[in-house]
Amino acid sequence: VFLISSEYSFPFRLKNIGFKLKDIKSNIYAGELSPAEIYKLLTNEWGVGPNLSKALVSLLGGHIYKIYVALEKLSQNLKYFRGTITAGQVSDIQSCIRLSQRDENMKMKMVETLTLLAVKGFVPTEGDVYCDPIEEIISEYNVGGIVTKDSYIQGLPDEIWDNPKSKTGLVPSSQSIRLAIAEVLVNANYMD
Repeated sequence: VFLISSEYSFPFRLKNIGFKLKDIKSNIYAGELSPAEIYKLLTNEWGVGPNLSKALVSLLGGHIYKIYVALEKLSQNLKYFRGTITAGQVSDIQSCIRLSQRDENMKMKMVETLTLLAVKGFVPTEGDVYCDPIEEIISEYNVGGIVTKDSYIQGLPDEIWDNPKSKTGLVPSSQSIRLAIAEVLVNANYMD
C-alpha cells in the first residue's frame, strides 16, 4: 500500500478506523512546495504580483491549498481581508501543550519536541511508529506528522537519515505552522 496525502494526521485517522499501518510501504506527502517554487508558481503561472506573492509565501510558506484559500478570500472581499490565517494553528499548538500537562515529564517532552520542530524542522523519533503519545497529539492536531525513511517529503533533506538508528521522524505540517510553533513557545516563555 502506498499512501499519498497532504495531511500528516491522515495515518492516525486510518489507525482509528482499524487500518493496519504496517501495511503502508511508502508515504508521499505533498503538502508544500519550496518557497522559491511557490513564488515562481504565484508570479509566473497564477499572475499574482511580486509583493503579494512575497507576503503569501512569508505567511503561509509553500502550502498550495492555504495560499489558494487566501487568494479566494482576497478576491471575494478585498476590503475586509486580513492576513491572519494562522489563528487556528496557534490554538492547535496550545492544545498540544495543554493536553500534555497531565504529566510533568510529558509536558517537558512536548515542549522539547515542539522547540525542535520550530528550530530544526525535524525531530528524530524512536520506537514503534504511531505509538508515542507526544507524536500522536502533535499529529492529531495536524501541527506535525510522522515520516519514515521510506517517505518522500518535499524539502526534507536526505542527510537527516544519516544516523542508521533514525528510521522515523516528526516534521512540522507546514512552514507557517513551524513559525506559529516558535511564536507560541516564545509567548509562553518556553523559548527565547
